[in-house]
Amino acid sequence: MGGEATSFEYFLVFEFNTISQQLRAKGCTREELKDIVKRRKLKRVDDEFAEVIIQFFEMLLIERKFRDEAHLLFIMNEHKKDWIEVYSNDVRQLVAVKLFSSADLL
Repeated sequence: MGGEATSFEYFLVFEFNTISQQLRAKGCTREELKDIVKRRKLKRVDDEFAEVIIQFFEMLLIERKFRDEAHLLFIMNEHKKDWIEVYSNDVRQLVAVKLFSSADLL
């Protein structure tokens, strides 16, 4: 198979719907994450507001007994800020934590 090697990335994605108050968590690849962002019409958040959303998710996860995931989110937040992507629109907030990247193995 010719061509350039592409990096494989896998994320743990937390999505909160502010209207239904539903919290969903799932794993997905970079391509699946792009599809979710496009389908939900989410915009990337890169400022202090991202920190607020991350803190909100940490509280929400602990409150809903997702302690392991919340701890993971906190660890990633402290040590690998570039491993977290935050997206938002009027109804949904989404935090994607990169769990794995094949580029990190090189």
